[in-house]
Amino acid sequence: MPSDQPHWQIIDQNILAIAKRRSTLDADEARFLRQAEAVKIWDEVGQPSMLAYLESRCGYTPHTA
Repeated sequence: MPSDQPHWQIIDQNILAIAKRRSTLDADEARFLRQAEAVKIWDEVGQPSMLAYLESRCGYTPHTA
């Protein structure tokens, strides 16, 4: 079904929707990272630190971790 909206508006709306979903995921991740820190999750999975955990288990770069 063709849209009455210009193509650029459809693209813009999709980008904004993705950004909104990403911010929700970021907030969820932050909540769980706080919990992970509280229980020292890195010890449970055999990592020497939270940073090592984030790099090895989540695939984050050192800068991101």
